[in-house]
Amino acid sequence: MENRPLILQASASGYDLTETDEYVEIPVKAISSGIKITPLVNYEPTTVVFSSQAVEKAGKTLKGKPVLLEHWERIENIVGVVSKTEIKGDKEKELMAFLRIPKQGQEKLIALIKMKPTPIKAVSIGGSIKEYTVSEGEEKVITIEDFEADEISLVFRGAHPDAKRLDAKKTNNMEDKVEEKLKALQAQVEKLQAELKLKEGEIEKLQAELKARTEEVEKLKAEKAKLELDQLKAQKLSEVPEDVRDILKASLEVATTKEQIENLTATFKENLPRLTAGTGTINPPTETETREDSPFITY
Repeated sequence: MENRPLILQASASGYDLTETDEYVEIPVKAISSGIKITPLVNYEPTTVVFSSQAVEKAGKTLKGKPVLLEHWERIENIVGVVSKTEIKGDKEKELMAFLRIPKQGQEKLIALIKMKPTPIKAVSIGGSIKEYTVSEGEEKVITIEDFEADEISLVFRGAHPDAKRLDAKKTNNMEDKVEEKLKALQAQVEKLQAELKLKEGEIEKLQAELKARTEEVEKLKAEKAKLELDQLKAQKLSEVPEDVRDILKASLEVATTKEQIENLTATFKENLPRLTAGTGTINPPTETETREDSPFITY
């Protein structure tokens, strides 16, 4: 039977990239049985299905094959090797391949592979169909019974939507989780900001209330001080004869402190004998003094 070249897009899910001092190893799901896919057969898109037997045979041929870039079959485009393969599943089979890429000389490629998100997510397997059958009917489906792998490539974009590195899908899941955490943190920040704004409003309200209470206290203090001064003035007036109280009262009107009231009253009492003897003036102020400056008033 004629060998038919095939380029197959590998799919991906669930494994981790591993790393040593010498290399990194990327897991890929190279082939799955029982699933219709549309790879290139003889460089034409063709609907094919791998049998379980073909997957098992492909696993034996893929191990040790080169890892290329974009299917360029040149020595300088070899970037690694398929270090091992594994067959998974019971009735339907999956071929897992592990692509080992040495660090020396591939620093840029490995840096791109390890980026999150990575631009290198797709892989593609190339090989030959050794044995196959074609279904009858309008849709011609090729069932591959034997497949020999020649190489597997890292590609920029695969034809199949699931043609990705196994660890890349997990990386995407991690990115989704990080995105979810970021959204949750953002929601918490917005909640805290709203609570902070509410607290700031409460603080402003309390500050306004405090200011009003402070002004009220100051007003009460002023009223108390005035009341105490009025009481002291009334007391001092009661200490002098009734017929001269109006004179002392006029003098005490300018007093704004207890000390001034005491001084004015003392001076008034000292001059009281002269006043009652008929003199018209009690210690008149000097030419430079005013009514506010001097406790002595001319009558």
